[in-house]
Amino acid sequence: MIINDCRIRNTLADGINLCVGVSNCVVTNCTARNTGDDSFAIWPATYAAQNYTPGFNVITHCTAQSPFFANTCGIYGGTSNRVEDCLFQDVPDGCGI
Repeated sequence: MIINDCRIRNTLADGINLCVGVSNCVVTNCTARNTGDDSFAIWPATYAAQNYTPGFNVITHCTAQSPFFANTCGIYGGTSNRVEDCLFQDVPDGCGI
């Protein structure tokens, strides 16, 4: 799956969350601002039943600004996930990555 050229604004939760067994996905050229939780997240949720091994996801050339609860980008497990060439700004509470 490829997610590209998205603009996410003012959500109550994550902007984009690759969750439960997601693998080999690319998120590129997306922006997220004022998200309630992580702007971008890779969270394999390994406690859930999965048909696929999570990992090898890429978040690239994305911009995240001002999440009001968590992080601009969170990687919470999986194998060989990457964040490349991104801009993360104005993180009041959490951290950049």
